[in-house]
Amino acid sequence: MSSLIRKLLAGLSSAPDGPTIALLSDFGERDTYVGTMRAVIASISPQARVIDITHQVRPQSTQEGAYALWSAYRYFPRATIFAAVVDPGVGTDRDILILESDDFMFVAPDNGILDLVATEITQRSGHALRVGEPGGKWRR
Repeated sequence: MSSLIRKLLAGLSSAPDGPTIALLSDFGERDTYVGTMRAVIASISPQARVIDITHQVRPQSTQEGAYALWSAYRYFPRATIFAAVVDPGVGTDRDILILESDDFMFVAPDNGILDLVATEITQRSGHALRVGEPGGKWRR
C-alpha cells in the first residue's frame, strides 16, 4: 500500500465513526488477498466500515471492474472511499489515480477502471487528481 494511501487512511481514522471504505477487486475469495487488504485497513483505521462490492471481477478485466464500480457507487453513503484493484499491470510502476467529487473518493490504478465513474462525476463538477500532480486534470 502506498504511503499516500496510508496517510489518507490515517487522517480519516481520527473521525469518530471512521470512514466507509468500499472494495472492488479481481482477487477472488479462495486465498488471503481480500482478508489481508481488510486487515491492513483495520490496522490503520480500526473504526473503518469496510464494504465489499465484489472480488469476483474476471481476472484483469478492467472493463468489467469499471462497470461494477459505476453501477454500485451511487448507492453508498457520502464520503465513501472506493478502492478498486483490477490491474493487468500489477507489479509495474503504473500511476495510482485519485478521483474526488463532492460526495466520494476513488483510488485505483491508472488503467481505465475509473473511466465510467470519472465521466459521470466530472460532468457533475467533480475533479480528478493524478498522484504526484496535484490539481491535474482527468486524462484518457
